[in-house]
Amino acid sequence: MRKKRTSQIAWLAASAVLLALASGCGPAENETLQQQWGQTLGNTVDSISQSISETAASVQQSVALAADEWKDDLTFTGRSHDLSTSEAIGNASKLQLENAVGRLELKEGTSDQIVVKATIQAADLPARKEKLDTLFEQSEVTVTSQGNTAQVRVHAKGAPDQNLWDWAQKELHFTEFRIDYVVEVPAGIQEFEVTNHVGEIAASGLTGTYRLKGEVGSIRVEDARLSGDSSIRTATGSINLDILTLDTGGQLQAITDVGSITATLDPSLACDLETSSELGEVIGAAKGRSERGGGGPLVALETSIGSITVQ
Repeated sequence: MRKKRTSQIAWLAASAVLLALASGCGPAENETLQQQWGQTLGNTVDSISQSISETAASVQQSVALAADEWKDDLTFTGRSHDLSTSEAIGNASKLQLENAVGRLELKEGTSDQIVVKATIQAADLPARKEKLDTLFEQSEVTVTSQGNTAQVRVHAKGAPDQNLWDWAQKELHFTEFRIDYVVEVPAGIQEFEVTNHVGEIAASGLTGTYRLKGEVGSIRVEDARLSGDSSIRTATGSINLDILTLDTGGQLQAITDVGSITATLDPSLACDLETSSELGEVIGAAKGRSERGGGGPLVALETSIGSITVQ
């Protein structure tokens, strides 16, 4: 059992390399890189497992450095195309957004409308000119409401139910681009379901239930007022949290497999705190279960490889 767990941690450590590999690639290329890396790593995981516990600090530092480099490398130097839209939320109380490659930013809005700015970026290569022209001409961003959910999506004109990468793969045989979103969210939206497969997620000034998920990339939350059962998770990347309030009866679970967690809790926030790190130190709180300010709703912080800091 111990060897199996150690091997699993070794796999997680090695996944940090994907941060560098992911830059400039579309979804199909990312999947191919992961498959190739997995085949190569299979031959060496046992030797990594023998020394992983001795090099945890180095792994954590390497992950942090790779994440910073990856974030810089993901910015294309080339062509870009801006899209925008705004839509009244109506009866919607939930925002839904999924992205393959790019950066997602959600912030507190100043009106009763969801305001979206999206930017498509791709490397400017002569062989891609016609494909990029078509991609830019055919793309649009919409906010579609169904029931209590408002869905934000960049898609091809006439194909609102298909994301732009799937359309581009089918029609253009081309997916080497990214989409960045900036979304202004009105106060009536109280639930945020956001997934970004490759790239950073940033949320600031929002009140409600958070369900943020990433695969490769950091997650940053600022000035959050949480309610309900919130979860914030990324497979490879750091999580930075600034929590102002957490409603009684709610809870927050933040998990990263490879990366650190930094949680800044408002001095007035009383909570039950639970920290768990397989390979990494816990700073500013006890490892395991503890109370803060007499106890209250649960804040659970978990890493496999990486430190946890509570402020």
